[in-house]
Amino acid sequence: FFFATLFRAMPLIGALDQGTTSTRFLLYDESLRIVGSHSLEHKQITPQAGWLEHDPEELVANSLTCIEEAVKAVGERKAEIRAIG
Repeated sequence: FFFATLFRAMPLIGALDQGTTSTRFLLYDESLRIVGSHSLEHKQITPQAGWLEHDPEELVANSLTCIEEAVKAVGERKAEIRAIG
């Protein structure tokens, strides 16, 4: 019941995933089908053996680009986006 109510009120929901090698953003419809997505790889910085770092400015820029491109993919349905997490 909770999920049916949640998705009736929220036609499209976005999810931002910041992984070790890439950033991706997915838009889901009320049936949890992916209706828009975009991903970008980011640079792996290894200052010494066993360490891994990322450029925070690149992560923010990739996040914004992934969101913009996924939203373009859903066209006029972008007005139905109710939440991003």
